[in-house]
Amino acid sequence: MIIFKSRSFEPTERQRESVQPFLDSPLVKRIYLNELEVSETTPLGVQIVQLVVARKKQFLERVTVLINRVKQQFTEENYRLQLLNLLSVIVLEKLPEMSRQELEAMFGIDDLKKTRFAQELMAESKAEGKLEGKIEGKLEGKLEGKLEVIPSLLRKGFSVEEIAEILELEVEQVRQAIAKFN
Repeated sequence: MIIFKSRSFEPTERQRESVQPFLDSPLVKRIYLNELEVSETTPLGVQIVQLVVARKKQFLERVTVLINRVKQQFTEENYRLQLLNLLSVIVLEKLPEMSRQELEAMFGIDDLKKTRFAQELMAESKAEGKLEGKIEGKLEGKLEGKLEVIPSLLRKGFSVEEIAEILELEVEQVRQAIAKFN
């Protein structure tokens, strides 16, 4: 079986030269997704694959029906989540402008949170948060170290402006630090 989005994706004669005997075989069947007639009796896998070529209005109707069908038909959570994950990937590919609220309404918040896509987003968000925390911590530590040096620089006779320049701080930061030390 060879699946094409539409007949326009068929290889050219030149591209088919080396595989033409194979393509002419009665064992090979060509399927064009845009020509498939989809009904409730069409196998679920075929309906999911057909979403790739569905127009936006049809797509939204069909994907909603398929999500509900998957939720009702498949009680084994792992398999159900795999199918919902596949559907979420297709939805995000076809409709990247969809908001989180729209996705939650379409999939249900609990099922959406369990998809691999959502889990990857949460993991990335946590990793970014940890990285930001580390960076902020390092910057705060550097700043504290600079502020601790200010009293000794003052005792050596440096002006507020000179201290700011040496420590690469704003003059106001140096003044605030001096006020805290007094």
